[in-house]
Amino acid sequence: MLKECPHAFDIIKELHVNDKEIQELPPWVNKFSRLESLWLNRCKKLVSIPQMSDFVYFIDATYCESLEEIPPWINKFIDCESLEEFPPCYQLQLKRCRKLVSLPQIPDSLSYIDAEDCESLEKLDFSFQNPYIRFLNFSKCFKLNQEARDLIIRTRTSDYAVLPGGEVPSYFPHRATTGGSLTIELNEKHLPTSMRFKACILLVNEVVASSTLLKHVTVELDFHSPVIA
Repeated sequence: MLKECPHAFDIIKELHVNDKEIQELPPWVNKFSRLESLWLNRCKKLVSIPQMSDFVYFIDATYCESLEEIPPWINKFIDCESLEEFPPCYQLQLKRCRKLVSLPQIPDSLSYIDAEDCESLEKLDFSFQNPYIRFLNFSKCFKLNQEARDLIIRTRTSDYAVLPGGEVPSYFPHRATTGGSLTIELNEKHLPTSMRFKACILLVNEVVASSTLLKHVTVELDFHSPVIA
């Protein structure tokens, strides 16, 4: 059971709540004026998250299976560049929040979203404005509408994005028909000094498709100049 600690309101930067029976956080939790990280792991009966400190940059609501909505105040995350000890990588952990139907507008500074197994999730009511998004995981979110799926596919990520599906999306016109290699002819006469590309891999084994093992999937890229006789 959480107990109020007035002397800690101006000190605590990280709050961990691991209570399977708790349904709501006490109103005094928003008095932690310096709170930066909020961990609510496995609070299976928690229905909502109250207004928190403006300094919060990390929320872990993994296995909050009764959580019905993400509070709109997350859009007020501060610019993490003002936190000298942290890089710009706000994170939102929502794995297995099975009652979530939609995600609200998120802050531009958010660069990491893990919503694996949010089985009721249908809509993403926002667009990703952050050009430095690292990771998006929506695996097992089978109810995602087409608009949400298209948004995830179009978003540039520095690591990878995961979403459910039974075929490679039409967004990727070049397909490997045999073997594991694919050759693409570039039409540009003068290639830029830096390039970005996307590769889509369809994984049919649920175990292999887990977010942990996906980190071991690699793509090799080779450039070959045409031979001029």
